[in-house]
Amino acid sequence: MNIEKKVKSNIAFLLDIKEKEISLSSKLEDLGFDSIDLVEFAYRLGDDFEIEIYDENLEHLITVEDAIKYVEKNI
Repeated sequence: MNIEKKVKSNIAFLLDIKEKEISLSSKLEDLGFDSIDLVEFAYRLGDDFEIEIYDENLEHLITVEDAIKYVEKNI
């Protein structure tokens, strides 16, 4: 599974929405993320890709594309 698909799959699971509703430019906040969702999202990505996402990096994850780029940079 590619990174984009896995990131979108995690978002869809956490927010109980369809993946087709998620675009690269979608802002996580606009999709329905709150601070707890963001922490859970970071945990799931860390688990899936065997990376660490530190709290100070969470504020930089604004869009779906930001999350994908973070994963790509850190795997």
